[in-house]
Amino acid sequence: MDLIYDVILKPDVPKIIPEFTMNPYQKGQEKKNLALLEPSTAAFVKGILIWCHAHGIPAMLGETYRSEEEAKKIPITRTAITPGRLDWHQVGRAFHLIIKDKHGQIDKPMYTPVGEEVRKRGGVWLGDHVIHGPGGDFVDLAHFEYHPGLVLWQYRKSPLATKEVAQAEKRAARYG
Repeated sequence: MDLIYDVILKPDVPKIIPEFTMNPYQKGQEKKNLALLEPSTAAFVKGILIWCHAHGIPAMLGETYRSEEEAKKIPITRTAITPGRLDWHQVGRAFHLIIKDKHGQIDKPMYTPVGEEVRKRGGVWLGDHVIHGPGGDFVDLAHFEYHPGLVLWQYRKSPLATKEVAQAEKRAARYG
C-alpha cells in the first residue's frame, strides 16, 4: 500500500526514471535491466528506486541478469561465487544500483541509507562488509539481492533454480 500511496497519491514523488539524472541511453538501459529481473525482484527494485528518488538519492539501476558466459568473464578477485556455480545474477534476483554525486563520482556514503532500506524491505546488501570470495576479500558496494526465504546453496539444488534459470534465459533472449 505504501508504494501505491507514494506513486499514485503523492504527485511530488519523482518517477522511477527521473529526467534530471539520466540521458536517453541510460533510461533505455535501466528499462532493459529492469525487464531482465525475476518479476518479484523487479517490483522490489522499482520500490527501492522510488524510495531513493523520493529521498533525493539519484540511484540508477545497473547490472541485473548475467548469463553463465558473462559470469565466467568476471575476475576471480571480484566475485564471491566459484566460477561455474549458479549465482543470483543468473536468475535475475541480484542487481547493482549506481549512485553518483554531482561530479559523476560514486557516492559511497549514499549507499548506507539505501542498504538499510533494502534490508528493511527484506533484501540483501553486500556493500557494508567484506566478502570472502574464491579470489580473495573485497567489498561489493553496489550489489543488492532480493530472494526472500531462499538460501543460495539450497536453491542451487532445487527445481525452482532450474525453472528460474530457464525463465531468466527467456527474458534475456527477449530483452537482452
